[in-house]
Amino acid sequence: MGRDLAVRPLASWNAFTLRLDRDVLLLFALRLLRGQAPQVEDLALEGEGERLRLKSKVRVAGVALGIAVEVEEIRVKGGLLGFHLRAIKGPLGLGVPRVVLDLLSRRLPLPVELDRESGVVLVDLRGRLPLGLEVEVRHVRLHAGTIEIALGPGRLAPPAPPEVEDLETPEAALGV
Repeated sequence: MGRDLAVRPLASWNAFTLRLDRDVLLLFALRLLRGQAPQVEDLALEGEGERLRLKSKVRVAGVALGIAVEVEEIRVKGGLLGFHLRAIKGPLGLGVPRVVLDLLSRRLPLPVELDRESGVVLVDLRGRLPLGLEVEVRHVRLHAGTIEIALGPGRLAPPAPPEVEDLETPEAALGV
């Protein structure tokens, strides 16, 4: 029993769909952002199916600027978040040049790669996910105010520390 316990997963699951209330999620996100990024004043999520459009108002130098990001085909596998970036619109609905996106992606706290030709974005989440977590997002859809996240099978198997001893080996009593 001992050592084989250290290699078995703590938890595992079959594929399932997680449903989130869009409005409650946006309210929760705004509350979190107030402490981290107080310049973000508003969030809205629109779209249908796998194409999502996140709109925000960001206050810069006292002026509220509208920003919209449109993505589709959101996936997570092997700790990498990938999606197709359809468009980023800045103030007045003007497109943001890809060179500006390259500069912004370098300032993010996570490694991000952007393929300018295809619009595919890869974000490396492995440094942020708990060790031993295997999660797969097969697709994300917005339907009637609900965000549906289809998860594939996964598991959580935290790595055992190297000093873990065989649980079957009896230890000598203290003082013996």
